Amino acid sequence: MKFNFKNRVRNFKLATSDAFVPLYEAITNSIQALDERGLKEDGYINIRIERDSYRITDYTPGIFAIEITDNGIGFIERNYDSFCTSDSDYKVEIGGKGVGRINWLKAFEMIYVTSVFEENQKRYERSFQFNIDNEIHNETFKEVDSNTPIETKIFLRNLHPEFRTVTEIPLKDIANKIIEHFATGFVIGSMPKMEIKDEMELIDLNEFFVKEKFIYTKGENFISNGSIFEIRHVFLNATSVTKHRIYICAQNRVVCSYELSNIQDLPTYFNIDDKKAIYQCYVSGDFLDKDVNSERTYFSNVIFEEENQEDQPHFELGINLYEIVYNQINEFLKNYLLPMRNLRDNQINEYLQTYYPQYKYLIKYAPEELENISYLAAANKERLGIELTKLHLKFNKRNTDQISKALKDGTTNVKTRLLDLVMPLCENLRSEFSNFINKRNAAIEILERLMVLDVTTEELVNNYFIPNPDESSDANNLWLVDEELAYPYKLINTRSNDEFLYVYANDDTNKAIAILFLDYKKIKFEDENPVELFKNALYHENISSKYHLKKYLIVGDTFGIVSEGLTDKNTTIISYQDIISYAKALNSTFNNSSN
Repeated sequence: MKFNFKNRVRNFKLATSDAFVPLYEAITNSIQALDERGLKEDGYINIRIERDSYRITDYTPGIFAIEITDNGIGFIERNYDSFCTSDSDYKVEIGGKGVGRINWLKAFEMIYVTSVFEENQKRYERSFQFNIDNEIHNETFKEVDSNTPIETKIFLRNLHPEFRTVTEIPLKDIANKIIEHFATGFVIGSMPKMEIKDEMELIDLNEFFVKEKFIYTKGENFISNGSIFEIRHVFLNATSVTKHRIYICAQNRVVCSYELSNIQDLPTYFNIDDKKAIYQCYVSGDFLDKDVNSERTYFSNVIFEEENQEDQPHFELGINLYEIVYNQINEFLKNYLLPMRNLRDNQINEYLQTYYPQYKYLIKYAPEELENISYLAAANKERLGIELTKLHLKFNKRNTDQISKALKDGTTNVKTRLLDLVMPLCENLRSEFSNFINKRNAAIEILERLMVLDVTTEELVNNYFIPNPDESSDANNLWLVDEELAYPYKLINTRSNDEFLYVYANDDTNKAIAILFLDYKKIKFEDENPVELFKNALYHENISSKYHLKKYLIVGDTFGIVSEGLTDKNTTIISYQDIISYAKALNSTFNNSSN
């Protein structure tokens, strides 16, 4: 059977976002080569990044080539035979899938290999080139001096353009990616000495991890579907690009990762030993090592998805690690999150006392919902106000639904249900009334401010008291004159003789309320009697005979009316300032009772 290598590479899956996977594969090969040679202390991996030649200020060019050098066992005969065999199973016991070199050719045009190794007490140098068209070619093999250092260089050259944009990042960001990918090895101290450099700088990755990344780690085991898994919790120094993440690993490398979510009160950063830290966890195990696909990009029988109790993986050996991993994370983080939660509770309580006292009832009737408000939301007054309003509306609807169901209940047990609903209803009504008082107070403050500005009576009436003249009384601010007008009384007259006369009536109760607004700047009424004008206007419209009538005469100053003897026992005469003072007194009474 012939093997079409070009099609094998063409059909291989490598996303553009996975531009660094070939580098990870090369590093993994180097680690395995060092292990095979038995080097623990003296092993090294050096990475050299060659970027595009052009340089622009404040711009990091993409990668053109990568050279990886190690002093592992090298391309001894069996390793070279394995390399020449596509999908070799030579390293299967240590996680090898025989596809690393295919990964390289998916991203790079040409690979150059030079390897000095020792076999049968002699040292040899083997070199060759490798590309998609010619596969392995230009091979050389020769014996070298016994003093020649054992060393292998893999040179990945000419990164394909579609991958290059992803690599336009500083060397420190590349170092972070390598550390995140091989974090388990760095955390447990099993990584060899590693350096990475480009034309501008050199980074010792081991030192970088200890000094700039690593803070604390803890490992523990858990069992799922009879298989043992290890979860390693890690705190790393935060950078601008790092986030809390979950990594699912196989064969000592990361296969997939997920941003950490569904953790209550999770802050953007933790404060660990006075350092800004991000949390990451790494899940590994024998099941994962065996279950990973050949490209090491996903698992065949393991998923990590939030699901309902009824949902289960449809495959027989399926394992969903989502719930159990999140339980482990919650348990580990609970002591770190406790200060955040206490601060969250204090912020909510302070906000309820200061800004939203009408929602204080939620502490008693919706404590779990309050606990679900995140730490970040509680730290922002605007967001917290929105969250509290949502909870209030939710409680309002839930309580209304419960009352509606209870009223339809014809059983003898309904009495207890109805009585239990009375107290929450009272609290809810008090909250609604408090909200009304707050809005009323805002309306009064606007009126008080307008009275000292150059505003006309027409502007006061048309834009403040009755901004919606074609609608019922409850769509306007007439409740400031009479509380009953907070209910929908309909307008039954039109303005006449340039007077600001409005009459609102309720046919169900046969009540009417008439209001005449006079010029608030006018103090004396020597040439006319506004009370008589008011009475005559109502008489001509035949209103007094149809309804039980209440009359309000709104003036700038009641003193002028009283001093000139123009009062009428059937007419309530009040000033604009009286409206303000009365409303303020009511607000003060309510606020005092609430405190």
